[in-house]
Amino acid sequence: MTGLRKPFWTWREVALFLGLYLPAFFIAGALFRLVPWKIPGKAASSLVPFLLGYSLWFLGLFWILRASSRESIRDGLAWRMPRQGLAISFFGGPLLAIVVSVFGVLLKTPEVDNQIRTWLSADQTSLILTSIFATLLAPFFEEVAFRGFLQPLAIQALGTFFGIVGTAVPFALIHGPQVHWSWQHLLLLSLAGSVFGWIRFRTDSTIGSTLMHSTYNLTQLVSFLATQ
Repeated sequence: MTGLRKPFWTWREVALFLGLYLPAFFIAGALFRLVPWKIPGKAASSLVPFLLGYSLWFLGLFWILRASSRESIRDGLAWRMPRQGLAISFFGGPLLAIVVSVFGVLLKTPEVDNQIRTWLSADQTSLILTSIFATLLAPFFEEVAFRGFLQPLAIQALGTFFGIVGTAVPFALIHGPQVHWSWQHLLLLSLAGSVFGWIRFRTDSTIGSTLMHSTYNLTQLVSFLATQ
């Protein structure tokens, strides 16, 4: 059965990882203020410290996992190409984006203005930085954290279905401020997160879920830009 490999970490490591969030972003903010970053564009002043914070936070995750066991972190997080389901991972992202959009219409999901949309419309550099973040970096960070790190523990504790859904809900909630806590958006994000989790489970590959997440975001990005 795929996706049932026992994690070598525990909820203690999850708590430690969460505890590193504020220190990582505090250090990132200090570094951004001290180092003269000469990056043009409206988005740079927010995205650069944000990415620095995420990078430091995930270095902390790898340190926590290395300290907890000598097992391969890459294998533990299932950071491998899927042996099966690569096509589903790639083409499933655009298909999922279309399905979510249809559900969004049925739920009468409100349009919300957020920082991402503002950056995409601000200037050329902001468009490029935001596109890279949305289609490559955010899917990587989120899939490693939620589907690679958290989901195996959730499945172990709650079973497959509730473990996947139980991981998708906090994934949706971290986007709450971005979507103004619209319940329709949160429901749709939970749906998308559950599909990413199912792909992670079925392919035993976090790269598989990251690829689907990336193409999902890319489809939404292209759709937004096409309407501008």
